[in-house]
Amino acid sequence: GATSVPFFLAFQTKSLVACWLLQTVILIFAGYAVSVTPKICTAIYPAGVRISGLNFAYNIGILAFGGVTPLVMTAIQTTTGSIFIGPGLWMTGMAVITFVACFFLVNCFPQTNATSRK
Repeated sequence: GATSVPFFLAFQTKSLVACWLLQTVILIFAGYAVSVTPKICTAIYPAGVRISGLNFAYNIGILAFGGVTPLVMTAIQTTTGSIFIGPGLWMTGMAVITFVACFFLVNCFPQTNATSRK
């Protein structure tokens, strides 16, 4: 999220080295996020409803954000006049929403924090 704006600005420079370096940083952060997600999800949902809970949460996320992404991208692109800054701003906004959701996750489901430290 925080690297998305610089990443899309690196596209404008057309520097292959800058794009590769920034992509490496993004993949390191993504690897960390993907590695802890299954452990957190198993702590939130009991075994009997785990698949239903995960599928429901995923589909709500796709419905809420996937459907409006083209509209928001067009609005940002029209406002800024740049095809590169729109995706970066959108991804940064999603990262902020994710950070806030993680904060509430730790506070509302303290067992996720306790089990992930063992």
